[in-house]
Amino acid sequence: MCCVVSAIGLINILIAQLDVAVQAQSRLTESYAVQNRIHLTLEVESALSLGTRRKIWDDMQLYEPLEYEKGYLGPAGGVQCLEPALVMVHPK
Repeated sequence: MCCVVSAIGLINILIAQLDVAVQAQSRLTESYAVQNRIHLTLEVESALSLGTRRKIWDDMQLYEPLEYEKGYLGPAGGVQCLEPALVMVHPK
């Protein structure tokens, strides 16, 4: 009986270790994917003329401050996107 309990305990520890390793590998893979997308974006942007790049940056209005909450303007230079209301719930 003791051997069975010990074996089950060791298998649980092994599964937990494998789960941690898979999660770490997943984060690493995701960061490589983001890095690759950034590299491709910069390659495409470098092929554009300076006038076209300036027009794109001006259309993005990065010089205007972002509104984080009603009545609160943050710093300029960001890109704002809408998120679901569940993301905005603050932990208590």
